[in-house]
Amino acid sequence: MTVVAKADDWDIHALPDQYTTLKLDILLDETQSDAIRRGVIPDDMGEKWFCYFDNNTLYQHRSWSGHCIDVIEFVAEGKRLRAVSARVNRDASQYSNTDDAEDVTRITEMLDWLYQKQDW
Repeated sequence: MTVVAKADDWDIHALPDQYTTLKLDILLDETQSDAIRRGVIPDDMGEKWFCYFDNNTLYQHRSWSGHCIDVIEFVAEGKRLRAVSARVNRDASQYSNTDDAEDVTRITEMLDWLYQKQDW
């Protein structure tokens, strides 16, 4: 049975008022897009992320604190998704990175991690 993560599956907090918006252009294939739409519910405390997809938006939260780190906006292109922008947490008490390029790299890697995390 495929589990699809929903916001109420975890104790989470909204993105704070301190954030930056980054431009993205990441096209996912159908299989990757399906994985993003499922999100991830951590299996154990070693997993650092809780992610859920709602209304063409992927929300990525730290699993231990529930802090929202990214809100990634997608547009649908048929059955595929294209990431077009991300709002990234800049509240230093919740997330210490301030390098936009590093965040784009991390987001790209996390999208791949979400795909790899799925049980196909």
